[in-house]
Amino acid sequence: GAVTVTATEDAAINALSVAASLAVSGGIVAIAISGAGAVADNSILGGAKAYAVDSTIEATNGAVTFEATNLSDIEAKIISASVSVAVGGGGVGASLGVAIARNTIGMGDAVDVHAYAQDTGITAGTDLRFTAEADQTVDALVLSVSAALAGGAGFGLAASGSGVYTENRIAVDVKSAIDGDGSTVVTADRVTVEASDESRITADAAAASIAASFGFVGVAISIGVSLAFNSIDSDVVAFIDGTDVTT
Repeated sequence: GAVTVTATEDAAINALSVAASLAVSGGIVAIAISGAGAVADNSILGGAKAYAVDSTIEATNGAVTFEATNLSDIEAKIISASVSVAVGGGGVGASLGVAIARNTIGMGDAVDVHAYAQDTGITAGTDLRFTAEADQTVDALVLSVSAALAGGAGFGLAASGSGVYTENRIAVDVKSAIDGDGSTVVTADRVTVEASDESRITADAAAASIAASFGFVGVAISIGVSLAFNSIDSDVVAFIDGTDVTT
């Protein structure tokens, strides 16, 4: 019969973080201050390994297959909204919105996706196949909106600030191998050793800030900052070493 060794990681995180704040003030002197912050930190570790070490495998009438697959996925939506309104004889409105997201697959050490045989003799009647496949995905939406409105008969001061920071990282080590000790023998009709990485990051980050003031003296200040850092660090290898292969 056939021999199949399979390892699969299919971890998934679906995160939604929302923060909203509203401040309204009215009077002879009106002051409204509003702030909202949303933070999300999502991480997937682990890995998938399908392997044989110091063994003998015989499937004289069938195939021998080693498959390691990682399909980890992070979907994160982080939204922050802050609004302040101050209206009176004199009005002061201040609003601050902050959204922070950090999404990682493989943190510190890379996620291992390995399909291999080490110092192992193999006889397959048909196919011998080693397949290591990484297909991780990070999809992040980070949005911050801040608005301040101030007005008065005398003076109006409106200040609004919005900031977004997102960091998305994937680190993966993909290996497919027949690794012998120099005397290892492998026999099969067909031998396939393949490794692939199709990791993807989709990141949308936006910061919007609006400030409006009215009065005999009106001052409006608005600042928006958006920062995004994305990286994919992958090491992909497929090899046969120290092995006598006969097909």
